[in-house]
Amino acid sequence: MGWLRRSASATWVDPEPRGKAIFIHDGSADTFDTGIAVRFRVTRPRTDIQASAASIVECLGPADSDATRLKMVVAGLGLPDEFPADTLTQADAFGEVEPEVELADAEITLKRMDLRAQTHVTIDGEDARDFDDAVSAQPEGEGYRIWVSIADVASYVQARTPLDREARLRGTSAYLPGKVLPMLPEKLSNGLCSLQPGVPRRAITCEMVIDRHGARSDIRVYPSLIRSAARLTYVQVQRLIDGDEGAVPGQPASVGRHAIDASRVLRRRRFGLGSL
Repeated sequence: MGWLRRSASATWVDPEPRGKAIFIHDGSADTFDTGIAVRFRVTRPRTDIQASAASIVECLGPADSDATRLKMVVAGLGLPDEFPADTLTQADAFGEVEPEVELADAEITLKRMDLRAQTHVTIDGEDARDFDDAVSAQPEGEGYRIWVSIADVASYVQARTPLDREARLRGTSAYLPGKVLPMLPEKLSNGLCSLQPGVPRRAITCEMVIDRHGARSDIRVYPSLIRSAARLTYVQVQRLIDGDEGAVPGQPASVGRHAIDASRVLRRRRFGLGSL
């Protein structure tokens, strides 16, 4: 990719990052303005007796545009900006979560635990778009019973399927200023695998009891069905930590306070064991 330049006698691209000018000989740049960012394909390599030549593949936009710079970053890093058709087809085939079906499926070896009545909350940044994990906590004896639930992505992304293949190629979601290139299609990344408040979602839950010294017991991990009660932000929870009782309303505030107290118990134990 690079910047399109033009003189009275020639049209060329100045590659980005800096490189030798590559001339456009096939007319593919005739309809574009000079100074714009473009993707190009080299059609003739440079030799000792002739200059290299290229053909314009795509116009990325004007030089003074942040959107153009973003496209150049995506293209320059080779990040995939679109999903293959078979991957989108597989994702679109999934229907909404139906609790009666999820909890009664006789073919599932390990049954899902119905935790919809257990108040969970997600805690993320102000501008987060997907919600991967949720927590719940309540007093038990002199300690707490806590639940940590993470979206059950594996129940949708089966091995050796188009979704699995594409996820392996991408490796992770890429977060850029004002743009996310997700590892999975939006139907999953921002939908079925996002623990949105008020809707049932498949999860994997780790449930445990911690005593007043922070020791863990009764640890269980199982598939579950949860329904987040609230989407909390770091700012809200910090206000709750600081004693602002109005920072979070209703039952989520109670869950938040118990989780905060449980985390303090765990932190004391960790520091007591020598953590910095």
